[in-house]
Amino acid sequence: MVTDKVLDDSKILICTVRDKDDVWSDVFGSGWEYTDWVQNVEYINCDWDKHGIAKVTYLDPDGDGETDYITGEVTVVDIANAMSSLTQMGWAHCSGDTFEEPDTCSADAVLQIALLGEFVYG
Repeated sequence: MVTDKVLDDSKILICTVRDKDDVWSDVFGSGWEYTDWVQNVEYINCDWDKHGIAKVTYLDPDGDGETDYITGEVTVVDIANAMSSLTQMGWAHCSGDTFEEPDTCSADAVLQIALLGEFVYG
């Protein structure tokens, strides 16, 4: 059974079903890893287009900005939860797009939420 969650008087969250590999490749196939704050990505029993576990290393936003890192593992469930969080916050990128046409900007935001728990780098 699907239920509606009303966010406020003017918005409603609508859930859709998507293939896990499509969600995964929307994020990991976008070129997000070329941002200055990403240090390394290691795919564990997967690839950019097949979901699994990705070990991602970012510069630590609370560190010295050059040598302090945060490394964490990201799964497709983490990605879905991050997308949901960003959608609930009303987040949009670049020209106001959300996740209908994912790109580097949206993938980076998703991974920041999934790994860091917040949108730190802009």
